[in-house]
Amino acid sequence: IAYVNAQDAFTVFTDAVKDLRQKAQEKQQEISQLQQDFLASKISKDDYQKQNDLLQVQLLQAQLNIDIGTIDKLIAAPGFSDMRSDLQQLKDEAQPVVDEMKNLVSTVQTGVVDPTDFQNRYTQVKNAFTQLDQLLTQAATSKIVDAAKQVAVKQGYDLVLRVENVIVYRNTVKITDITDPVKTELASYLP
Repeated sequence: IAYVNAQDAFTVFTDAVKDLRQKAQEKQQEISQLQQDFLASKISKDDYQKQNDLLQVQLLQAQLNIDIGTIDKLIAAPGFSDMRSDLQQLKDEAQPVVDEMKNLVSTVQTGVVDPTDFQNRYTQVKNAFTQLDQLLTQAATSKIVDAAKQVAVKQGYDLVLRVENVIVYRNTVKITDITDPVKTELASYLP
C-alpha cells in the first residue's frame, strides 16, 4: 500500500510556469500595498478604486496567462501527446476569454469605465477563467493519476491512496509515500 500527495505532486506543473506565477504574486503584493495605503489614508477613495480595479484586472490577466502558459507547455510536452488535441481545443476555446481580458485591461487603463459595466465584464471574465482553470486542473490531475499508476506498477504496490491534508499515523513499513517518485514521473512528461 502506498499513498501520493496529489497537491504536492501538482507543484510539478506550477513550477513549469514559475515566471508567470511570479508576476501574479507581484500583482497580489501591489494590491496588498494599495489596501494598506488606503487604510492609512495615503490615497483617496476614488484613487484607490481606480487603482484597485486596474490591479484586479491585471491580476486576473496574470492568472489567465499562467493557465495559457501551462496549456502551451503541456501541448509541447511529449508526455501529454495523448491529450494534445483536447488541450489545443481548450486553448482555442479560451481565446475569446484572452481577448476579452485584453479589452478589459485596455478599458480600465483608459480610465473611462462605468462601474456597473466594469463589474459585469470582470465577473464574466473571472467566471470563464475559473472554468478554464478547473478544466486545466482536471487534465493535470489525470496525469498525476497516470504517473501514480506507473510508479505503483514499477514498485509493486497493489493500492495507492490519494492523501488530502495530513496523515495522522502510518506504518512506514507497510504504507509508503510515493509522492516524490510520482513527481519525478510527471517531470519526465514535460519538456
